Amino acid sequence: MTVNQRSNIRQWPWFLTCLSSILLSGCGLSDSGPTRYDATGAVTFQGKPVPYGEIIFEPDSSKGNEGPAARAVIENGTYKTEKDKGVVAGAVRVRISGYDGNPPPGGGTQPHGKPLFSEYVDKVDQPEDVATHDFSIGKK
Repeated sequence: MTVNQRSNIRQWPWFLTCLSSILLSGCGLSDSGPTRYDATGAVTFQGKPVPYGEIIFEPDSSKGNEGPAARAVIENGTYKTEKDKGVVAGAVRVRISGYDGNPPPGGGTQPHGKPLFSEYVDKVDQPEDVATHDFSIGKK
């Protein structure tokens, strides 16, 4: 074994230690990001449950709130955010889209049917806990 080969063998433990540190630092072992809370609720349009849609909760940066957005699917007038992908506490902007749930024959470009309304925007305050936020769009 040459001197260069022995030198390379001695460097492996150092290299593996550095590589392990780098990989473990990005594996979610540390607490990262704000706490997110589950949100549930009902969404109606003209007094009837929205058959299908999407609801997005975005922290309201104009009120100093920051963090990731949360998204949930609306089905038969109800929604629930996914576990650990909920809403950050504080002032939140809400964007809702809703569809009639009747896709055209052959699918087409609107697989969830025709839009029921233009995008609806509202604001809510998410507490540091599970919360229910109901939305009534185009009241009868």
